[in-house]
Amino acid sequence: VVSKSSFVNKTWKRFINLQEFQCKELMSNYGVNVQKFIVVRNPSEVNLAKNNFIVEEYVIKAQIPAGGRGMGVFRDGFKGGVHLTKDPNEMAHIVMKMLGNHLITKQTTSSGILVSQVMVAEALDIRRETYFAILMDRISNSPIMIACSQGGMDIEELAKHCPSTIIKESINVTIGVTDEQACRFANALGFTPQTKLYEETCKQIRNLYKMFTALDCVQIEINPFGETKDGQIVCFDAKLAFD
Repeated sequence: VVSKSSFVNKTWKRFINLQEFQCKELMSNYGVNVQKFIVVRNPSEVNLAKNNFIVEEYVIKAQIPAGGRGMGVFRDGFKGGVHLTKDPNEMAHIVMKMLGNHLITKQTTSSGILVSQVMVAEALDIRRETYFAILMDRISNSPIMIACSQGGMDIEELAKHCPSTIIKESINVTIGVTDEQACRFANALGFTPQTKLYEETCKQIRNLYKMFTALDCVQIEINPFGETKDGQIVCFDAKLAFD
């Protein structure tokens, strides 16, 4: 059983304002599965995106260091910093509406933040959302893994309402995440042993720990750690903090 007091308040948190695409780039560099994506930084790149980034459905996200983008409003009245479309022409139109515009959200000032980068990613259908994190525990001075078979919501809310679904375990820094630990956590996340998804989840857990140590992280929180309808394991969103 894990509560807020048992792990959140005992970890160091020094957040660098990484954009969402930067988190995805870092994860991809360490073999962590993320959606296919590109970043558009100026109007001349919009047609390149439309012609070369071909997916069934697009998710378009304004990149600013603030939350609440989906419900945000741009200074010119255009609504929403996150959009979905299957039409490449509509995707290009949305990107152009965002670039160079100021997005106002509940976490920005009334003048908003200038959008100079837009991430266009492949939208994937999620069959199931889970939660996985590696945190540095300040009391034991060692990393811990936390997993929950339910994801997509705040871990503190999960700990409050569904504490029995959360497990945590320390990692021996001398040997790292063992195969037994990775398998145990894959099972805790709700994946069936000896299946492709189970094996891939074990691999993703090990890769996330490699990233954690290589980048001197004190927090990697994946929420959701998702299973897609076409049988992929994808880390859809991440919060990173560094020592």
